[in-house]
Amino acid sequence: MKFSRIFFFFLIAFLLGRDDLHAQFSNLRFDKYTTANGLSDNNTNAIIQDSRGFLWIGSNNGLSRFDGRFFKKYTHLGEDGLTDLSIVCLAEDKKGNIWIGTQNGLNKLDPQTEKITHYFEGTGKGTIPFKWCDYLYMDRSNNLWLTTEKGIALYHPESDSFENFPVTVTGKDDRINKFISRVLEDSKGRLWLTTSYGIKLSTGKPIGFHHFSMNLVLRNLPIRLYQ
Repeated sequence: MKFSRIFFFFLIAFLLGRDDLHAQFSNLRFDKYTTANGLSDNNTNAIIQDSRGFLWIGSNNGLSRFDGRFFKKYTHLGEDGLTDLSIVCLAEDKKGNIWIGTQNGLNKLDPQTEKITHYFEGTGKGTIPFKWCDYLYMDRSNNLWLTTEKGIALYHPESDSFENFPVTVTGKDDRINKFISRVLEDSKGRLWLTTSYGIKLSTGKPIGFHHFSMNLVLRNLPIRLYQ
């Protein structure tokens, strides 16, 4: 265990000190875009590039689409607008729809018609398990996943519904592990979830999860996730 930790830290130090890695990024230049340029808000939370090349930026005051020159803002609430302006996460599905997760509901934007479909907390068709969306993820099979504090939910387009898979908790505090911040699919098609207490690994269908706490990870450095 001690050797693994020492090896890991020496490896990181070696990579950080390599001159060829620094040379690759020596000419990086950054341009700044703010509300003065048309951005909906300076506090931004999510960004994706869609299949057509547009950038979509989610902020605390709505959504912005950037075409390389100009920003188009989506800051309207209501039937023809968004469910909430505090945007947490974004994803594009295989049909080109932009999914917009907020603190109060999920939205599906059709870029061709600009029609926005709302998904509020509830059960059945056209609903989501919990109002606050944490993360949206498209896997290699073009499945859309939504995480909330109720678990991870798979979208079924044929029924326009989400199938929720609760994530078991650790400890007496039932809030632990409910906040799933990221999802990653590995080379075996398994889903890794980062949570508020450790990480989770999916274990097949019906979907279940193995739990990895920080203590377990540290005891087994370096870890190979893509064996």
